[in-house]
This record gives sequence, C-alpha cells and structure tokens, in this order.
Amino acid sequence: MKILLVVAVLIIAAIAAGLHFHFNAVLPILLILGFGLYWLTRVGGPQLPKGSYVPWGAGHGLYLRGRDYVQDEDPRADEDQREGDGFR
Repeated sequence: MKILLVVAVLIIAAIAAGLHFHFNAVLPILLILGFGLYWLTRVGGPQLPKGSYVPWGAGHGLYLRGRDYVQDEDPRADEDQREGDGFR
C-alpha cells in the first residue's frame, strides 16, 4: 500500500511540475510507473513449503505441478515420472 501511495504522489507531482514548467510529463510518469513495478517485483513471491519437490525437466525452465506443493507419504513422491525411461 505504501508503494501505491508513493507512486500516486510522485505522478501527481510530475503532472503539477509539467503544468508549472510547461513540459510534457509523460516521460517522468512512465519512469515513475517503471520504478513502481520494479519495486513490486523485487519483493518476491510466496515461498514453496519446506521440503517441496521442484523437478527439473529435459527442456528449459522449471516444471511445477499441483502435486509439488503437497508432501506425499509415497516413497516415489520425490521422483520425476517423466525422467528415466521417457515420457509417460
């Protein structure tokens, strides 16, 4: 909420400065919005539960499935079903 308030105040200040000094305030507003997005995205998202399994596939990136967020009692729960003898 604080970030939203800071961004809103800075945008209003940029518009007021643009009107007072007779310049287009679009560039400062875009810079303020970009900085606000940077602030929001660097905070980080929700963390996975401790001990959760995140499988790496043969392709690019991480492959997350719904079962990765729940810890199973199954001894094969930590294995990736797609690795080994091919896709199933």
